[in-house]
Amino acid sequence: MPEIAASDDDEPYEYWPEAEEAIVCFIQYLSDQWIYSFGGIAALDNQQALAVIERLHQKPARQLRLLEEVKYFASGVLNYVHRK
Repeated sequence: MPEIAASDDDEPYEYWPEAEEAIVCFIQYLSDQWIYSFGGIAALDNQQALAVIERLHQKPARQLRLLEEVKYFASGVLNYVHRK
């Protein structure tokens, strides 16, 4: 069950404890691995993300699941950045 928390801009967000590994992976290793375009940040660099995740986990199934979780989290970050 997700927890509802307040962010700095007073918008509530959901915290899913089972997604903590993906969030920590993104913040520690991938928060600066973006692809840029003329309009600014375009996407997370998936090649860099997969390279980091492969070093963290040996099992391919877990690698893919964590990559999908990180990409989902990164899309939320992008939505927030482009909204501002």
